[in-house]
Amino acid sequence: MNDMEMTIWPWTGRLRLTLKDDILEVAEKKHTQNIPLSEVKGIEYTPPKSSWKPGKLVFNLNRSSDMFVTFGMFTGGSGRDFEFFPAYECKEAADAIYKYVLDYLKNKSAGTANGNVIDPADEIRKYKSLADDGIITQEEFEAKKKKLLGL
Repeated sequence: MNDMEMTIWPWTGRLRLTLKDDILEVAEKKHTQNIPLSEVKGIEYTPPKSSWKPGKLVFNLNRSSDMFVTFGMFTGGSGRDFEFFPAYECKEAADAIYKYVLDYLKNKSAGTANGNVIDPADEIRKYKSLADDGIITQEEFEAKKKKLLGL
């Protein structure tokens, strides 16, 4: 997904949810919260049906977050669910975000099941070597490093 950015607006129009480089960015005016996909352990989705019936996109997080109070969002009983209500006009982007996150979770699960756990430090060293050899730019290295560190 590195070259694709998708944004969906909720039914209320107050918030914006953007998926870019495996980071979910939730924004409202001057407040922004980034959630790396590595912190998402599950996803549920009900597509929007019409302009009067928004959808529901629920991200089950590995951790609790205080962002919900900041943005006035709803949380599940455990305090680990982030619910977003996409507008009908954003159905295509909401569908794509759901599919991408679902694929991400399946691939992450398959990698762990096969014993292919990625060590961020090893990956950073690999990309640093590529940058030192001139195969990728310093900017590309910094972007990969931030992504691996969840920043």
